[in-house]
Amino acid sequence: MHSKNWLGTICENSIDRDPAMHKKITIRTAVLIVSTLLFSFGSTAQAKNDEGIISYVTVNALFDDVRSDVESAILNQSFVIDFNAKVGEMLNRTAPDVGISNTVYTHAETWQFCSAKHSHEMVLIDPLNIAFCPYVIFAYETVSAPGEI
Repeated sequence: MHSKNWLGTICENSIDRDPAMHKKITIRTAVLIVSTLLFSFGSTAQAKNDEGIISYVTVNALFDDVRSDVESAILNQSFVIDFNAKVGEMLNRTAPDVGISNTVYTHAETWQFCSAKHSHEMVLIDPLNIAFCPYVIFAYETVSAPGEI
């Protein structure tokens, strides 16, 4: 399977291409990125891992740092971020319109991107894997747990 070798280089490329990035990308954030992508590209072998559909890791960091690290990891693989949804902003903005008074997120975003090579591999294995295309990574910080991303 190609994805494990590819995944092993994500953080190395993010750090090694620019020595200053070494200080910025923490091990915890690297674990977040790799764990999230591991499920996305691990789905070429199966549509569901042992733990369920969503794979995640919690880190203690500033949301802006995690955002930057996620975007760098995607872009350093020469992928294009097709869409960055500011889900938390939308929910906070529209809450009063639908009668919601509680705010759940301080920050919540998703990043949508694609790899033609991996997408072809996935759908050749199982046409239902189109459900994983484009790939989506998410990060959020809740009001009740500030600093926990």
